[in-house]
Amino acid sequence: MLKYFIIKLTLLCLVMALSASAQSSELDRASKIKAAFALNVSRFVGWPDDSFASIKSITLCLYDGNFLGVAKNSIVGQKIGALPLIVDDQINADTVTGCQIIFVAGDKLKKFSVNYPQISQQPVLVIVDNTGVKDSSIAQSVAMVSLVRKGSSIGFDVNLAQIEAANLKMSSKLLKLARNVHVRAQ
Repeated sequence: MLKYFIIKLTLLCLVMALSASAQSSELDRASKIKAAFALNVSRFVGWPDDSFASIKSITLCLYDGNFLGVAKNSIVGQKIGALPLIVDDQINADTVTGCQIIFVAGDKLKKFSVNYPQISQQPVLVIVDNTGVKDSSIAQSVAMVSLVRKGSSIGFDVNLAQIEAANLKMSSKLLKLARNVHVRAQ
């Protein structure tokens, strides 16, 4: 009887471990997709001519913690134009200067919105991960690009008014791929 119990417990632990591994693998996959989106969207954005005159790399800042996990490493060193990308996950409301791209987790958006006026007129691309949020309407946020769920995949919305207010430009090729493009100021 004890032997049967040990075998049953061992099998149960194995099934739980495989299930946890599958969930972890799915989270890693989703994080890699989000990191790739941030990188590739950034490649289709135009900053003012003098934006990169005195820098040697482009900084993507993960607002208020590393919500991408190890997936952030998959984009470090990739090129946006001629400059390599670095990722800083140690920023908060007081340290967003020096970021050319800010990536905000949807659950941190309200906190970020309070400090947004400080950077809203600077040429900083703001990307928000709204994939876990039920109401992911970009029209009601400070996001310039908002990652959203499209069934089982991830798509994005664009707030062109926010992009233009920050003196950025977005390629028409990228705009054609967006789920929604909002053109009026909120």
